[in-house]
Amino acid sequence: MEVSGEEYPPTLVRRIVSKSVFVLQLVIIAMVLGGDTVRQYFTFVPRTWFAYVDQKKWIFAILTFMIGNMIQSMCSATGAFEVFVDDKLVFIFNLDMVYVTKRSSSSN
Repeated sequence: MEVSGEEYPPTLVRRIVSKSVFVLQLVIIAMVLGGDTVRQYFTFVPRTWFAYVDQKKWIFAILTFMIGNMIQSMCSATGAFEVFVDDKLVFIFNLDMVYVTKRSSSSN
């Protein structure tokens, strides 16, 4: 009996969300650590928020990094797997659905 494993790819929506979270994460970290040079391009953000973030910039950067990575890993982890016995699919587990297929009861 041969057992092998490989990664089950996430859905397209989850991949897009994961990439979007990464880009948003980089933008927020650039805003936090960039100082006045970067902040002049983000005029829609209130100055009071920037003043508060300036006092705790490393905390905000690390928090953004940790929360962003947590969301990305939740989006990219499917938890899905399939079980094959003698090249026949006998079990599929996916977060959205569970299928169990019956093995044929033929005598070998």
